[in-house]
Amino acid sequence: MNRLLLDPRWSLGRVRVNADASKDTRAWRHLQETLQLVADDKRITGILPVSTDTGLPIRVGRAELEVCHPRSLMALSGPRTRDARFGTVTSNTMSAVIRIHLDGAAAVLLASDIDSIGLRDILDRRSQQLCANVLVFPHHGGLPRAMNPVEFARSLTSAVDPRVVIFSMGTSGRTANPRPEIIEGVRAAAPDAHIACTQLSAHCHEAGSPPPSEGHLSKAMARGRSASRCCAGSIVITRTENGFEYAPPLSRHGDFVLALVPGTGTRTLPLCRAGAPPMLNPSTGNSVR
Repeated sequence: MNRLLLDPRWSLGRVRVNADASKDTRAWRHLQETLQLVADDKRITGILPVSTDTGLPIRVGRAELEVCHPRSLMALSGPRTRDARFGTVTSNTMSAVIRIHLDGAAAVLLASDIDSIGLRDILDRRSQQLCANVLVFPHHGGLPRAMNPVEFARSLTSAVDPRVVIFSMGTSGRTANPRPEIIEGVRAAAPDAHIACTQLSAHCHEAGSPPPSEGHLSKAMARGRSASRCCAGSIVITRTENGFEYAPPLSRHGDFVLALVPGTGTRTLPLCRAGAPPMLNPSTGNSVR
């Protein structure tokens, strides 16, 4: 963010920050100094907090960003506090949940790192107003705090009612996300949803096994492509007259996932297919669940 703010090639407007001053890190102090510098140079028009009461809609081209969380009452409490209404408020509790509308249609819900306390606060207020075509699942599919992971995934997915659930993951291999119990909760709430990870999960591809072909990927930048560690990669969502289109197409990504299913050997079924409706494996011609 510092590099973007200081790059003269970018035209800046307002900067919205979901601040956590309790994280007294070098990166946070550097960001504070950078924001003050660009404000003094009149390169930005304002530094605003992120809450459900932000006022004017946040528009970026054809997209409109709707802040679904946190509400002002929680934002004023701040992270690392004990609040009688919410319990222990952490940075994750305060995570900004953003719904993106494309040409007026609810396209994507970015759930950030929302935890169970934040989720309960959202659902208590607006359980019927989170619907979106795509859900980018929180915590990269990791475990939530203070709530059964199956129930957490089921509650969030039920509220969003997505056609596509995306798990954004890195390539370091340090974590084995998404967790099976998270997938179980997603499937219970949205049995027909298409599940996609941006990178291959350790649950789906054994270390040392041959890298899969990734000819299904779109042209969008995808970290891990050079090492054949992508699964869906970067997903481009476009609003058309007939609804939403995806690149790579969901069918091509589905073929790629099914091609991971071994004819023999010890490798298990890819996690995103667990509990899913049967599909035809393009490499074997067999029906796979």
